[in-house]
Amino acid sequence: ADPGSSQRKPKSNASQPGEPAADPGSSQRKPKSNASQPGEPAADPGSSQPTAGIVYDYTVLEWATEEADNGGQSRGRPRAPTQEFKRNTPNLLMLTLPHHYTVHGTSAAGVRNVPGSTFCVTHGVNAGYTSLKGPLKPRVGSNWKTRVPLYEVSFGAPRPPHFGEEGIGKEDLLDALKRDADAVPPTATDSYNFGKEIARLAQLVVIAGEVEAAPGVSPSEASDLRLAQETMVQTLEQALESWLEPKADSSFTNGLLFDSTYGGVVTRDGIADKQAEYGNGWYNDHHFHYGYFIYTAAVLARADPQWGDNNRGSIAALLRDIAAGLPQISGSMDTDLSAAQPAGDPLFPTARHKDWFDGHSWASGLFPQGNGKSQESSSEAVNAYYAVALYGLATHNKPLERWGRLLLSMETEAVQAYYHVPRDTEVYEPPFSAHRMVGNLGAADATASTWFGDKPEYLHGIQALPVTPFTETLFDKDYVKEELPVLADALDMEVEPFWKAILGQIQAMADPKLGAETVDALADFGPGGSQAAAFYWLLTRDWGSAGDADVGAEREANAEADEQPDACLEVSSCRVLGLEGLCCPSGNGDVLGCCPMQN
Repeated sequence: ADPGSSQRKPKSNASQPGEPAADPGSSQRKPKSNASQPGEPAADPGSSQPTAGIVYDYTVLEWATEEADNGGQSRGRPRAPTQEFKRNTPNLLMLTLPHHYTVHGTSAAGVRNVPGSTFCVTHGVNAGYTSLKGPLKPRVGSNWKTRVPLYEVSFGAPRPPHFGEEGIGKEDLLDALKRDADAVPPTATDSYNFGKEIARLAQLVVIAGEVEAAPGVSPSEASDLRLAQETMVQTLEQALESWLEPKADSSFTNGLLFDSTYGGVVTRDGIADKQAEYGNGWYNDHHFHYGYFIYTAAVLARADPQWGDNNRGSIAALLRDIAAGLPQISGSMDTDLSAAQPAGDPLFPTARHKDWFDGHSWASGLFPQGNGKSQESSSEAVNAYYAVALYGLATHNKPLERWGRLLLSMETEAVQAYYHVPRDTEVYEPPFSAHRMVGNLGAADATASTWFGDKPEYLHGIQALPVTPFTETLFDKDYVKEELPVLADALDMEVEPFWKAILGQIQAMADPKLGAETVDALADFGPGGSQAAAFYWLLTRDWGSAGDADVGAEREANAEADEQPDACLEVSSCRVLGLEGLCCPSGNGDVLGCCPMQN
């Protein structure tokens, strides 16, 4: 139903169709007496000020440090506590997805999210099942545990810029910063493109600060960089004013509203037209859109704490829209979460887009789709939770930072498992696996295409933008090497400059020299990118591996891994049972209907 419509009709004091939704904290879904009143900013998540009778500290139960089992070496890492679902059913069969029991990409070597020793099969249960997301391992018992290693976050790159590589000198980066600061002013009137524009400028603020502190930068250059940062910060603060503090006499007609029907922040244009702004009013892509806003807010709160204090209520509403916290559960960790629990947030659902079992998010909102829920740009989902963690970091809100890192780490593990397609994938088979990337992942399908086309640059590019310091964590270096032949084939064709820039930055994670050759002389980086950001990315890569990539060898290895057997089209549902042959005959000669016949 349309948010605000008569379907699932709110109480009589709620906004009617066509009226602006009430401000969070208003009499709709009325909070207790100590909550923010209409017209006052909502309480900041993580602040000590109670709103609606609870404290938004974003603590997920408790946090602990655990000794990971990695060959005897101590690896202390905070983790989400185990929640044990207890029923008196010791023989209950549960199925786990690959990311529950394996390690992907940059996870700690040898550490399994669910220890393999906990898997057991009794009472004649088959030892294998299959699904769209790969082999399912059964777990028999009343409970099982999962642990999520938390990734670190930072505003800047993990290494300083190495000026002079591939002809990109300090002056080139400084000149690009000056040009890009004014090149794409944040003037878009829709939330998605405006978000990309402000995040682009916010990234330049961060880069200017990082370059200012880099070796070899003169005092006068550092002074110019500080002035550039101040100017960009002022531009961002003014641009955000129309969205966060709208004025009655403003010519800006769009803006943010609270929808009491579904408990979320929507845009005026989105609530008026369900097709506007990629379906924002019907809750599509909120984490994509608001992730850019929150990232920008984190940068501004870090650069100008007073601005952060003045706007904490508005930013809190955006944070709560995509990352509202879990309920605070006191007492034993054995709490039965299937029983009724108090809401974690009285106005917003917990982590709106997150699928806690699949690990990744779903971008689709209220629109019905044939393939169920789906998500295209996994990297924009990652960026949203990266932004939440950065905002906690910038505002010294440790519980919010940890909560953001949990959402981020879960998303990263699932993206590496179900979007990235390495040669040794257990999830996807030939010929699909040859694409090396999923374009759109649905509840009932995975496609090698996007909403706007099936070119390789679209598949790989949409899963990498925006390029941030965390992109280096999201993309395992060995996996990027396997992508290189696909990217090379795409680049042999005519590729739009914006997508070419993204592909070049992907290449640079495996071979900075190769990436620099692709990005060199490009002038169009799209509304969310810039030459300065691309230069900074290239100069902060690991140049010790420059020139090491062997695209030809990777192509041969890919071809071997993606080869289909001539005699049999392998089918996972037969493979997990250990059956081979054209029609996968069973031991007694029966032909299983799960296997396709070849003409």
